[in-house]
Amino acid sequence: MPSRTGYKLPLAKRGPRPPRPRPIPFTRDEIRRIFNYRKDANNPWLLRSRALYSVLYRGALRIGATLRMKPTDIDWQHRTIRIYKDKGGKTRSVPLDVKTFELLYTWATTRTGFGIGDDAPFFCAYRNGSRGNPLSYASVRLQFIKLLRAAGIDRYVSLHLFRHTGASELLEEGFDVCTISRLLGHADLLTTYRYLHELRPDLMNLRVAQREW
Repeated sequence: MPSRTGYKLPLAKRGPRPPRPRPIPFTRDEIRRIFNYRKDANNPWLLRSRALYSVLYRGALRIGATLRMKPTDIDWQHRTIRIYKDKGGKTRSVPLDVKTFELLYTWATTRTGFGIGDDAPFFCAYRNGSRGNPLSYASVRLQFIKLLRAAGIDRYVSLHLFRHTGASELLEEGFDVCTISRLLGHADLLTTYRYLHELRPDLMNLRVAQREW
């Protein structure tokens, strides 16, 4: 913006950005509290939330691609889901465990009871007037915060922490980095190494220290 004299005012210099805090995955106790919250257990909102969170957590997926998932992207026989247009426009198939598919089936049955067809996103609105509409990240985030408070979790977290937690637990359980990389949808193995080093430096350093000749 020019000054009264016609000269441009100097721009304020920006200082270095503060380091981004290392993400701290959910503990096993926090995960239990989120998924074992029993108040009004048959509420469609809670059934949908549990199914959504289980996919984000056990599949280590991103929220955007998950919300775009359609019912036809679920392979019930082989227990896999198809993820389209993930980061970088990639498409991949993600295997999920039995418990996650049980939660998916419960929501799928509830969803069908509302008369929602396969043309709507799998995770969609179910109330009159908005039935079948896509969910926005903002609305899912707000519902997530409400559930966290009800479950007694008061630290600041994001939905993306489910992905961090899923990756962290895969590393804890001894899955090799190549498998974790494929599940995360990384195009480059080095990206996965950096991701895991930032997420769990303790485990990655331990693995290096345990190398044998």
